[in-house]
Order: sequence, then structure tokens, then C-alpha cells
Amino acid sequence: MDQAVHALMSDLERSGPEVLGTPVRAAVVLAQELGDLFPRAGDRIGLRRRRASAARLARRALSLATEVHGVIADRPDSARAWAFNAREVAKRVDAGLGHAPDDDAAAECVRSAARVAALALALPVLPDEEEWQAEMIAFADENVLVDLHETCLELSTAAIRVAIGDAPAF
Repeated sequence: MDQAVHALMSDLERSGPEVLGTPVRAAVVLAQELGDLFPRAGDRIGLRRRRASAARLARRALSLATEVHGVIADRPDSARAWAFNAREVAKRVDAGLGHAPDDDAAAECVRSAARVAALALALPVLPDEEEWQAEMIAFADENVLVDLHETCLELSTAAIRVAIGDAPAF
């Protein structure tokens, strides 16, 4: 892993998960970040905004993956799920370095975010947002949750590729 990727992944691992709420709410938060992946101007500020947005998108996608992981695997240990998911994303980023330009990674972010939204909408509507994980364990199709987890990891990986694709060399 090169130095820029290592620094970004270290920051991501140390930051820990962000509380995003239910998967539908999290999908909206993820969609909010997509706009800045395509800056109107190619100046330094636009590129800096793109990197920051991509890093936030990666963290938030990883946060949702961690929340869903808590439903399908590590109930309820989010610290262990965060570390597991961060390592998985780091492996994927490392394996995919140099395979596609960052514009392809930005397009992959859009496709993955759309898939996250579709999967979130396929989950049952739950009346209690505070206890959504427990209700998902009881009422949701586990295959949809597994797909949602995987898609969040893909989104986080693509977002990191966008962030490092614009990063200056050290």
C-alpha cells in the first residue's frame, strides 16, 4: 500500500463508525456526498473538495457496512465489525490499485450508492428507528442485508480510490 493510501486508511480506521441511523436514512446521507465527487471547476479547491467528499463517503459507507455487519454477524460489537470491515476495504483498495482511473471509481461510487439505496428500500419499514438493528434481525431478509453490507464495502473502496486518485504524490 502506498503512503497516501496508508495515511487515508489509518485515518479511517482511527475515526470509528459514524451513527447514520436506519439504512434508508444512511442511503440519503451517502447520496448527499455524491455531488462533490464531480466538481464544476477543476481548480485546486474543487479537487480538494472532491478528495474530502470521497473520504467522507468512504467513512459513511464503511459506517453503514459496520451497522449492517452488526445485524448479520457481530451482534452487537461495532468496534470489532469496524476493524474487520476497514481491513476488508484496505485489502480491496490494495488489490485494485492501478486498475482503473479515478473517473471510473467515481462512476462506481454512483452505481454503488444507487444499489445501496435500492437495497435499503427493499428492507422492511420499521416503526422504531432507535432499535432498527434488532428489528432487522427479526424481520429482514438476511440476503438483502448481506448484499447491502457487500455493496457498502464496494462503495467505500471506490470512494477511497477517488480520494487517492486526486491526491498529490508524497
